[in-house]
Amino acid sequence: NDGNEENAATATTTTNDSSNQQPMKLQNNASTTNSPPEVKQTDSADAKLESMRMKNRKRKELRNAKKMAKQKSQQEEIKRKELETNLTMQQEKNRKEMMEEMARNAANEFQMLEMGVKYKDLYVGKQGKIVKQKTTATTPSNKDELRVSYKLRAINSKGKVLESKPNFAFRLGGSVEVIKGWEIGLEGMREGGIRHLIVPHEAGYGRRVNIGAGFG
Repeated sequence: NDGNEENAATATTTTNDSSNQQPMKLQNNASTTNSPPEVKQTDSADAKLESMRMKNRKRKELRNAKKMAKQKSQQEEIKRKELETNLTMQQEKNRKEMMEEMARNAANEFQMLEMGVKYKDLYVGKQGKIVKQKTTATTPSNKDELRVSYKLRAINSKGKVLESKPNFAFRLGGSVEVIKGWEIGLEGMREGGIRHLIVPHEAGYGRRVNIGAGFG
């Protein structure tokens, strides 16, 4: 019996140890089994945080791009207005210079040309081509086209306006498209200039044509 009790005690002890150790193993297994979800949750949180950071960076970049585009547009608008102002000032300056020159030249004497045509340059063009008559040609088909703005007046520069055109195009040479007085009087005129012509009837429409101011 003593031996049996020792064995029983030993068995009981062994059993007790086994029963005490088993739950610990189960706890360890449970702990090991629950670890992966926690890691996945952490990774998911990090991914969301990184995604938010990227979105914030993109929003910031977009705001900066819009701000830079707006600043560029404002700078271009300022430059455009400055150019317009400078151009307007330059145009006004040129206009004043032209008016002053015209006032000075108005007192000059007329220059006599052939067929009694007279001219006076009220304003001499500063740049551009000089009109040259091509007297050898008989047709205007191969000549350079000229464009003039003119007023046709009776008697003098202050007479009745008989005809006016702002952008009249023609070819000079051969007296095919314009009167002979223009052929003679426009030669030597520089582009951009203003010239006063006096055309007698011999170089104009003749004595038999009435253009509104009497014959000739």
